[in-house]
Amino acid sequence: MHGLFVVAVAMIVSDGERILLGKRSKARDFKPGIWEIPAGRLESGESPKQAIIREGKEELNLELKPIGLVDAYVFKRNEQHLLLLNYACEVVEGVPRRSSEHDELRWVTEEEAISLLPYSKQQKVIQRYFDLKKKTCFS
Repeated sequence: MHGLFVVAVAMIVSDGERILLGKRSKARDFKPGIWEIPAGRLESGESPKQAIIREGKEELNLELKPIGLVDAYVFKRNEQHLLLLNYACEVVEGVPRRSSEHDELRWVTEEEAISLLPYSKQQKVIQRYFDLKKKTCFS
């Protein structure tokens, strides 16, 4: 069976000790009100790094610099399969500001992120990020 396969990027934005999570807008069609790592889909012809830069501006009001791939996984959203590339990102400029995508943005510790994120795949990405950060892969 053939179908659409979408690629998206998740932005693990850190202020040093904490990461930025977003609470999905109640107006969203998929999983409104849950906490997530801010993310967005790649547009046609766009690289993952270009998508991070664009999505960072659109969703978070931040100019982001992708640092490195932390992890990737496939999940199903309704009938659509998505490949989610989770990137560590550095803030180049800006102050986080929520958009229509999120009702709230919050800086959280590793433990808080794991308790807020509803899916084990997301929790494992956060654990991997902080493990890599301790090994100085991401400063």
